[in-house]
Parts: sequence; structure tokens; C-alpha cells
Amino acid sequence: MKYTHAAVSLALAAALLTAPVSASEGKVSLGQYEGVQVEKVTGIPEITDDSVDNNIHMILNGFAQKKEVDRPAEEGDAVNIDYQVSVGGRPIEGAGMLGFEITIGNTSLFPGFDTSLIGKKAGDTYSLKHAYSPNYAVEELAGNEALFRITVNSVKEVILPDLTDDFVQKVSTKSKTVDEYREEVRAVLEENNKDYIFNELRDIVWQKVLEDAEVTEWPEDQLKEEKEAFYAYYQSGADTYEMSFDDFLAKLQISKESFEKQAEASAHSNVKENLVAAAIAAETAIEFSEDEYAEAYKDLAVELGFDNVDDMLKEAPSETYLQNMVLRNAVIEWLVDHCEQVEEKEEASE
Repeated sequence: MKYTHAAVSLALAAALLTAPVSASEGKVSLGQYEGVQVEKVTGIPEITDDSVDNNIHMILNGFAQKKEVDRPAEEGDAVNIDYQVSVGGRPIEGAGMLGFEITIGNTSLFPGFDTSLIGKKAGDTYSLKHAYSPNYAVEELAGNEALFRITVNSVKEVILPDLTDDFVQKVSTKSKTVDEYREEVRAVLEENNKDYIFNELRDIVWQKVLEDAEVTEWPEDQLKEEKEAFYAYYQSGADTYEMSFDDFLAKLQISKESFEKQAEASAHSNVKENLVAAAIAAETAIEFSEDEYAEAYKDLAVELGFDNVDDMLKEAPSETYLQNMVLRNAVIEWLVDHCEQVEEKEEASE
């Protein structure tokens, strides 16, 4: 989430970048944070006519009609299938599916799965082999060659609506003609590209600043609050499944010892981010009044998936917790605005 705040001071001449800084009852020593050099993030170099056409094609797909046909499947058809998966003749529980619909050329379980359906008709049954990588998430499939037994239930032709002015007026509140809609879609893609570049820079710059900073005194109250928030998150998961906390961890295959280590690591990571953000905010005069925090909460609630600010305030461990998030976002925006993007160096040819 990108925040703009009028109180940001751009003058940093007096900043002592390596001096220990007290912040939020902890102490942190900052490294360089102004003018951090990062590799240039380019995103999509150019939004072309093809980019616009592909995006519009996906939108048209959302309004497509499907008509069952009595013919072999072709590229673009929606094919309904049942499939079972086995390894060495042994069925893998939970790996198969009944009534699975796949669009040839658009969706696939792995490369070649969808195109293997081309030429098949309803009622056909066939086998397909696939070798899984050793690090595949499903243990029974990892590093093994699996046999897929596939039965075709039906073949449907996907009929896209025509791109007309009438269609545009049904799906857009801004455009009335096809030409206007193309420009609208282009503008959305360009804005999405800018957001992608900004978010990439956020992550890269912030991680670099964190790596160059060192916490010299940890605030125990904040560590405790962060750990409690970590536990509360998993407790809510246990409550959702009506399970005890220990049973929920067992379901996730997490031992109590491992969970405690994760909670400690998460708490230290979050507290360090808060301390670094507070220290930079103090040096750059980034601050929020109560009214400005209240306004920022509206964006934060949307970012965190809450329907409104009140719901977010009820769920948050404390209002300080939310204020830290708002301040951190503002600081990261400042860092992005003041970073230096450099072109990737080409490797010298031999």
C-alpha cells in the first residue's frame, strides 16, 4: 500500500547514519538508508497492442458460453474429465479428481496435460505419464513417475462474445466504444505495471536497509506482543477447524519446539522492522497526527482484507500495532522515492 504524507522532510544533511538511535523503547543502529543502490526494476518494458488484446481476450472468456459438441477436442475447447493417479501401480489417495474441467491451451496440471486431450472424444479413456521433481510438495509423488488414467466425460466448444460497442457498455463504466475500451485497458495495464515496479522496489530496498541495520537493545514488551499475535493467528485457525491448539499444530505437522522457534523468529523480525522504521521516521521527520492515522487506517483495512476500520481495530492486538504498520509503510515509500536504481551490469564476454 502506497502512502503519501505531507509531513515528510526531504532534508537529511544532519542525519548520523551509523549512530545508535533510540526508538519505541528499543535501540537500533542504522546503516545507509538514503540513496540505497538497487538493480533497476523494469517491469513490462512496453504495453503493446498484443498485451491489450490478450487482456481483452481474458475478459471475453469471462463471458463465454459453452456448447457441448460431439467431436474430438480441439485447442480452446473445455473438456470435462475424471482422472486417477498412481505410482508403481499404487493409487495415490487425494491426487485424482472427478468432473475436472480443463480448457485446452489455457489450464494445465503440468506441461502437456491439456494438449494430450486434443483429438479425444467423450467416452475415451487413455493413460499419460509424468515425472515429478524430487522437491514436489506431495511426498508420494516427489521424485516419482506417475501414471494418469484419464476418462473424457464431455467436450464443449467455448464461444466468446463479439467485442462490440454494446459489449463494452455492459462491462465498462468509463468506455462507450471499442476504441475507448482498448485505451482504458491499456491505462489499467500501465498502472498495474507501475504498481508492480513500486512493490518490487519496496521489497528490495526495505530488505537492504534491514540488512544494514542492527538492533542493539530489544524491547521485551514488543517481542511479547508480537509473539502473542503470532500465537493468536494460529489459534484462530484452530478455532476455525474446531480443534485444540496442539491438534491443529499436529495437523500442520509442526512440533511445539519448531512452532516456538518460528514465533521467536517472527517476533524479532517484526520488532526489528518497527524499530528501523521508527528510527528512520525520527530522522526524516515522518510523523502522523491522530487524524492522519485515522485516515491511513482506511487504506490499511482494505490492504488487510477487512470490511471496515472498526473490524480491523477489534482484531488487531493493539492500536500501536496498527500505527507501526502505517508508519512502516510511509517510511518504505520514502526509501523507494530516495533510492538509486542502477542498470544491471552485463557480464564481460570472454
